[in-house]
Amino acid sequence: MKRYRRAQVQGFTLIELVVIIVIIATVASIVVPSYSHFWERTRFQGVVRDITELFADARERAVNKDTTVSVHFDTQMQTFVLETNPLQPQKELPVAFTSGEDTTLQDKATPGSKRGYQLREGTVITAFSLGNSGAVTSSAGNLTAESLHFHSDGTNEGARVSIINENGYAATIKVFPTTGQIITEEQ
Repeated sequence: MKRYRRAQVQGFTLIELVVIIVIIATVASIVVPSYSHFWERTRFQGVVRDITELFADARERAVNKDTTVSVHFDTQMQTFVLETNPLQPQKELPVAFTSGEDTTLQDKATPGSKRGYQLREGTVITAFSLGNSGAVTSSAGNLTAESLHFHSDGTNEGARVSIINENGYAATIKVFPTTGQIITEEQ
């Protein structure tokens, strides 16, 4: 008696391929929106981190250079500008260091360096307040120009900056006046 062997056919059937494609499509429909939300949130957190680092840099420069460093917020351009002020004249010099001439460090000081940061498109500062003054809030972005000054001892007026982006992510950056500590709260 003859036995017939079936030839071993390798490959996939059409039904198996369709099932795999449906599984891939289902997984992609779940992963892609999650990834886009993750990417949008990461971009927003980057903006908040950049502003926080700008404030930290201003405090560090003020302490290291023994001067006042200002962080200005331009409401029209939605930019922050960090400006190191010239060195202050020293008022109390020992007699041994004075030569009888009235020369001060102020005369020799050059204007300090500047550093800026422009907010990314779709991100807006909704409130920027200094010290205990109430938050200047505006949905239209009509804030008054504000400046936060960091002093050589690390102190400042204190500030609160509220940020929101077009996707609804929001955060508040607080700068404490006595310590210069910066805290970020995301909502």
